[in-house]
Amino acid sequence: MFDYAEGVERKGLTQMRTRISGFLVNCGPTHHLLGSIIVEVQGNTALTKAYIQSRHQGMGDRSNLYFDANGEYIDHWERRDVGWRIVKRLAVSMFTEGDPRAMGSDQSIN
Repeated sequence: MFDYAEGVERKGLTQMRTRISGFLVNCGPTHHLLGSIIVEVQGNTALTKAYIQSRHQGMGDRSNLYFDANGEYIDHWERRDVGWRIVKRLAVSMFTEGDPRAMGSDQSIN
């Protein structure tokens, strides 16, 4: 289960791939930084929090555009037979800057 700061929970790898590729398929280079990771383990479950900063550069005729997103990933983990797996991710948006058209969106930030 995941929610990438939209207030909508989705399930499964197929939906995750579809959602992320929807952002990135029309985008040029991206750069993602994770930091200040906090880990809390309780038996076979864990909670992690990590700050994220990402930059998205446009491509083609949008190569002069950029879109920065800053926030936090809150991940719920379970230990399984094959190892630890994220079972739920919540992306919390703290602020954005730039033009979302860098990612192929038709909307700009005012």
